Amino acid sequence: MSHEKVQIISLSHHQTLLEEMHQLRNLGHLCDITVQVDHKGDMREFEAHQVVLAASSGYFKSILVAEESVKKALLCDVPTAVFDAFLQYVYTGQIEVERPMIHNIFKMAELLECVDLVDACKAVSGLTVANDTERLHPDDLTEPKSYETTSPTTRGRKSTQSKQATSKSSKDPPVSTGLEKTHTEEEKER
Repeated sequence: MSHEKVQIISLSHHQTLLEEMHQLRNLGHLCDITVQVDHKGDMREFEAHQVVLAASSGYFKSILVAEESVKKALLCDVPTAVFDAFLQYVYTGQIEVERPMIHNIFKMAELLECVDLVDACKAVSGLTVANDTERLHPDDLTEPKSYETTSPTTRGRKSTQSKQATSKSSKDPPVSTGLEKTHTEEEKER
């Protein structure tokens, strides 16, 4: 009897896994986080899986790994269509959008630290951090202003904490992501 090791590889496993997770999200199955997105009064809730957000976004990874049992997140001043496109991308690896929307998706991908989506946007339209900032009109995409979490440890109260991002290029000024966590006064006293 031979104890030779054999490697078993599926060429479709990654694609099948993504498709199944996307289908689970679409059906609302096994979703363990609700992301509320508010932009100028347009509020939408998106159900998602923490593991997918954390694996796709450095920003979400830092929040979700640091917090115990986050169930709800709030992103303010984020266009809902842009966040919807972001979710579509992280669950499928592709999106189809009108060309003018690429700039907003690029900016969102940078804010949420979704490197693959940043690179994909650059490949489609030749965007860079410097020339994107010059071309974006301030009203096209405002930076998200807050991030709030609700976890069992806060028993439904919002927890918050400031977070500042630094620019990756020495010639670019430091940028606040605006994706901030905020503590209630009651939690600060504890």
